Amino acid sequence: MSHNPRNSVAVTATTMTTAAALSITTPFVPPPDCETQWETTTLRKIPFVYYAPASSCYPSGWGNLEPGSRPGFRPGVCPEAWIYRRMQQDIVYSFSTAYCCQSGFGLDYYYQDHPIYSLVPNPCGMTDTRETVNPTQTLHQAWLITWEKTDTATLTPQLPTLTSSMRVPEWTPGEVIPAHKYDQPKESGVQWFSEEWIRFFMIGLPILCTSFIALCVYCCCVRRCLRKRRERKAASALPAATGADVGEASN
Repeated sequence: MSHNPRNSVAVTATTMTTAAALSITTPFVPPPDCETQWETTTLRKIPFVYYAPASSCYPSGWGNLEPGSRPGFRPGVCPEAWIYRRMQQDIVYSFSTAYCCQSGFGLDYYYQDHPIYSLVPNPCGMTDTRETVNPTQTLHQAWLITWEKTDTATLTPQLPTLTSSMRVPEWTPGEVIPAHKYDQPKESGVQWFSEEWIRFFMIGLPILCTSFIALCVYCCCVRRCLRKRRERKAASALPAATGADVGEASN
């Protein structure tokens, strides 16, 4: 079982913001010593081998990111020979996302409530099938990449154009996705509304509701101010009238 990622092309990585994401348009090539940075541990009686690389094993600027953004790349591509997994398009913002796993690894959701998750969040996992009793679990953190249609021409390899109805479980560079192969059926609930209606319900409708509530509050405040103004005028006119009546009575 090999843990080493295979890489053969140069890297281009630039910082978009110090707290958001990195832009990486060609597959990253880690230094050779990164291939050996694996650790072993046993948690809840399960033996693990997990990848614990130094910051130098990621593109320049990765160490400046907020921990919750690591490793995230926008736009980005996976390292050479890695597999693109769970590719899909965001139905609201129209950008596409995918997770990157080393060849032979799959996205592993089993350990989300396990202590190993604190060491390897969003793990890609592989089980050593040669061990029949308590097999070793090998994990590394998945890379999350994001891209838009306008980014496609700038990326190597060029990533497929997705629609909001597509959910691609696995993709390798150069693979041609047949039309409608990964479209979700209408009975799944994904395509009951068009993208425009979904955006309206998720963005436009809350804005309209908020504006309507604000308008109602404004109208109530205006009516209250006008009522208080009328009451003050009436109160100020009352003593003057009373004084005039007293003067007439004394005469």
